Order: sequence, then structure tokens, then C-alpha cells
Amino acid sequence: MSAGPIAETFDFWPFDIPPGTEFLLVYAVIALVGVVLAKAVQVVLLGLLAPAGAEASRGGGYRAPARQQPKLAVGTYPSVDDTLAIAYLGRGESGLAEAIFVQATAEGWLRPGQTHGQVAIYPLPADASTSSRRLAANLHATSASTPAIRAAAARVAQSLAPDLQRDLVELRLLHGAAERTYAFLAFSGIGAIVLGVGVIRIVRGLELGRSVGFLVAETLVVGLALALLSRPKKLTDKGEAYLKWIKDSTFSLRQDVSSGRTQRPADLALAGAITGVIGVPLVAATWLWGGGGASAIGSDASASTSSFGSSSSCSSSSCGGGGGCGSSSCGGGGGCGG
Repeated sequence: MSAGPIAETFDFWPFDIPPGTEFLLVYAVIALVGVVLAKAVQVVLLGLLAPAGAEASRGGGYRAPARQQPKLAVGTYPSVDDTLAIAYLGRGESGLAEAIFVQATAEGWLRPGQTHGQVAIYPLPADASTSSRRLAANLHATSASTPAIRAAAARVAQSLAPDLQRDLVELRLLHGAAERTYAFLAFSGIGAIVLGVGVIRIVRGLELGRSVGFLVAETLVVGLALALLSRPKKLTDKGEAYLKWIKDSTFSLRQDVSSGRTQRPADLALAGAITGVIGVPLVAATWLWGGGGASAIGSDASASTSSFGSSSSCSSSSCGGGGGCGSSSCGGGGGCGG
């Protein structure tokens, strides 16, 4: 049987390895080295493309017209206005939608309805957050079903996401779209070479009348691995460090919220931003199933709404290390320290 054009062109190592398991082993090594190299190049490229000092490059975002220094920084306790940015940083749009709902419930204008699956909608407080005002603009009745509330929160999250994305990129907590695109292309280029070795060997084997079933399976596995690993990480090293710090430094506060020892709106909002509604049981039931009876959060949240508009009483403190805010300012036995 005469050799085809691929067999004649690629008649050199490793393509000319005799049939058998030898090429399968060689290709496994090539694939492993290629995947590791591609990921390393991607990580290095992300670091090289990240601009320095972007934090003060421009003002903007939905929070303030200008920013002189990062608002989210290790060692600086976040204000209530920053909770949505924390939610988006940690869990994307889905986490942002939950944080918006937690804020609205903590402010007291969304409460469990008297009917199962319904959420009662009350007038907005004077110091309602921007996200609450946008959410209320999507609700036009005195009650709504939980799916309708979730859909409205998702729409608000989608509208807020671009500004939050821009702010977090400027703070160097997230990689920008261009950085991630270049990193993806770099990984894909090396991955294409690795896959090309397997594909060429397969075509060469078919031209020579050889069995290529095992090689096809191995190449598919390599392709799947490349696809799973090709996406660049969204968070920068700085962003990952900040998320770890905020989770560690608010451990006590989140425990107090989870157990119900504190129901201060600012505490509920921060806990919801970090863990989602699952970390705020009083809100989680409403998010998932709506009403069916009165809830303690209705009266407690509305009674303390006035403390929500301004920053949390812990905001001016520093929660670095394992310390945190004292229990007298963070409700119950809580605090920000781990």
C-alpha cells in the first residue's frame, strides 16, 4: 500500500514510531508537557499584561464619581456600598443577584408574604441603596412571586455588572477582558500544536492502513483536558488574596448572622455578599420559597434600616489579621475577627 501525502510529509520522529503502545506513551508525555507549558505561559502572560497602578487611573462606577484609592483592600473593612462589589468578585452575576436581594430584605421593604411563594413589597426607606431602588423599579405591585423577585434581581445584577467589572479591573482584583483573551489565545496556540501531533499521527495511520482506535480515544481525552483548562482565571492574585482575607476576617460576623445573633442590616448585607443567601437563613427562606407566615426579619430589619444607609459601624475600623470589630458594634457576640 502506497503512503499518502501526510505519511510521506511526516516521516520523522515521533510520527514514524512503529505501531503499538510506544507512540501512545510518547504522546501522553507530549500532551502532559504541552498542557503544563500552555498553562504556565497563560499565567505568566496574565501577569505581564496586568497594568500597574490602574487603581487611580480614573473615577467612575456606580458608587462615586471618583476614586483616589482602592476601596477594597486587605486590612480595610468594606463599607455597605462595597458589598455588591464583593459579591460580584466572589460569585459573579449570580452572587450579585443574591446580594441585591439580601440588601433589599435587610432594608425591610421586601418581606415574606402571607401566602406561600409570595414576597410582600413595602415602600422603599428613604436611605435605600441604589440597587434596591433599581430592584423596586422592576417590581410594580404590593407582592410578587419568588421567581419574579429572583428574575428582577437578576436583571438588576446584569445592569450593574459592567460597572462593577470595570471598577474591579481598575482595582486589579479582576483581569480585564483583553488580558484574558490574549492569555486564552496563548494557551490555545500551544494546545493546538499538542492536538495536531495526535491528529497527524491518526491521519498517517489511516493512510498506512493501521489501527488508530486507541490513539483517537487518547487524542479526545487530551482535547477535553485542554478545553477544561483553557479558560484563564478571572481573579488576579490580589483579588484572590482579598477574598481570602474578607472571608477570614468576617468569620465571626457570618457565624452570628447564620445563628441569628445579629440582624443588623449592614451585617446581613456583608454576610450575603460573601456567602450568598445561604449564609443568611432569615433571607434564604424568602429567596427560595417566599412567604407563608410572618418572619422576624421584617420587623427587625425595618427597625434598624436607618443604620443601613450610612456605612456599617464597623466600616471605619481595620479588620486585618485575626482581629476585627468589637461585638458592641457588630451586633450580638459578633464581630469581624476570626
